[in-house]
Amino acid sequence: MGKEWSYICTSEIDRLACEQICPVGEFRAVGRKDIPAFIASGLRAKADSAVIVASGSPEGAMMFMVNIHRVDQKAAAIDQESFAIVFNGTTPALSGCMIHHGNWSGRTTAPPPEFWPALTASGIGNRYPFAQLPSNSGGPISELEIQSHHDAFAALSDRLKECFTSGG
Repeated sequence: MGKEWSYICTSEIDRLACEQICPVGEFRAVGRKDIPAFIASGLRAKADSAVIVASGSPEGAMMFMVNIHRVDQKAAAIDQESFAIVFNGTTPALSGCMIHHGNWSGRTTAPPPEFWPALTASGIGNRYPFAQLPSNSGGPISELEIQSHHDAFAALSDRLKECFTSGG
């Protein structure tokens, strides 16, 4: 299955609220309960965690990415489902972009065997440590050591640039 894109109306998303979650120039690794509410509730319900990245300038343009770690019990894997929005100053773009079934390296991960009993015992959303979850819960983007998150950011950035320059 190849990349699929969906677009989400972002007119109600507030930049200040996003920056309270993750300041510009930084990343945050969060559990399900801290994934922003503008991410669809059905997707949040399947998430164990997410990595959030805010890149840009404090006063100018900013791209805000939420890279969700969706638990796929049927495939016994954790997949990244990635969303981004661009702000020009405090104004959000008309829509944000979600990538389903991306094709970057590390997008789908087989969690360690002990993940599944932990999932059964406590449920999804506890930020279980696995290969694509950063060892730090946050910090400067330069310290985000997991390449798949950089690749998700690049894929979203490329798609949004394409949309802005071609009109869709």
